[in-house]
Amino acid sequence: MLRHPELRRIPNLENEIVRAINKPEYVVLGLHGEHIAIRNIGITPYGPKHIVIPYDESGEVRTAFITSDAERILKRRILWRQQ
Repeated sequence: MLRHPELRRIPNLENEIVRAINKPEYVVLGLHGEHIAIRNIGITPYGPKHIVIPYDESGEVRTAFITSDAERILKRRILWRQQ
């Protein structure tokens, strides 16, 4: 959270992270071979946002951040999409 202090203002952050990993809306291939889970978390103190969770093959979370521009990340190779 040191690199992303905005996460401190996200209600139920730990639950949002777990939900994004367990039930992502998208999984995208990262630039360095990692997977990126993306899930809409709705309205936050910063407006409507998506939570983005890059994780490695073993499932270890590398970081987490929020964005209003998930489309930029979705331009990468989509590995999985929620039906």
